[in-house]
Amino acid sequence: MKPNRLPTLALISLGLVSLGVASCVPQQHVVQSWQVASPRINEGWKGNNGQIQWHPQTGQQTLASIGTQCFFCGDGIDTDTDGIFDNRDECPGTPKGVKVYWQAEHFGRNETSIGRPGCPFDGDLDGVPDYQDSCPDTARDIKVDGMGCPLDTDQDRVPDDRDKCPNTVHGAVVDPNGCPLDADADGVNNDRDKCPNTPIGARVNQLGCWILENLQFSFGSAQINSTSLPTLNRAVDVLADNPKVKVEVQGHTDNVGGEKQNLLLSQRRADAVRDYLISRGIASDTLTSKGFGFSQPLAKANDPVSRAINRRVELKPIP
Repeated sequence: MKPNRLPTLALISLGLVSLGVASCVPQQHVVQSWQVASPRINEGWKGNNGQIQWHPQTGQQTLASIGTQCFFCGDGIDTDTDGIFDNRDECPGTPKGVKVYWQAEHFGRNETSIGRPGCPFDGDLDGVPDYQDSCPDTARDIKVDGMGCPLDTDQDRVPDDRDKCPNTVHGAVVDPNGCPLDADADGVNNDRDKCPNTPIGARVNQLGCWILENLQFSFGSAQINSTSLPTLNRAVDVLADNPKVKVEVQGHTDNVGGEKQNLLLSQRRADAVRDYLISRGIASDTLTSKGFGFSQPLAKANDPVSRAINRRVELKPIP
């Protein structure tokens, strides 16, 4: 005997427990003494007629008294063994052992648009099922990556939702707010960096300035010694990797000789370095040159070591 399809919910008295059946084509069956059992929660049990007893609203076990008429829905097949029969399972093929929703109304935050029977549980409602979620307790409305963890666009280990400096240079050390302690990632923190915005790859001194180490000129001239070419070629590589960076080639001398003479010499040496960089393919409109003579010494003493430090060519990034 098959009663008509129930449009929403039919409650049939089962003696000890009432069984709710929702929108199905049920089969009426009289419970026999050999069918009375205590099935495991959420699994139901099967009688000789091949039908399963389960509660479609709660997914819990239901008990029947001998001789009670019961309605059964489903054919008892659960292909992915998630406890939800195939005729109710909206996510067939769920991996074995994965926690799933039993019904559309069963989930933690009362969002009727989220849980679907047989679909993997998503406790933080971030769109990534718990069994795939590396960050299962993400706060609501936080954008996450494919692993379920908050997005970190600039990869500074501060999630975007807390990052007050979201476009930090890759590799920069940041504070808890995501703002750089070393904005140009040159190894010199901002509070000590006298030459900010040096390009990635530039070798800087303890002040964060890009000085061409071991750059040698013939005495009193702007002739670059051949031993200096490796230093210049490294600078070419850095500039080629950062084509949008503009730099001023700055020439500096020691205090030997007159002020005017040193100013002219520093300009000629700066020009020589600029010319070499251009000859190796660096765009001329990204390079300027200027000589400073002895007006900006790094070392104040007047000894050979200090004078050698002051004789230098710097590449200073400019806007």
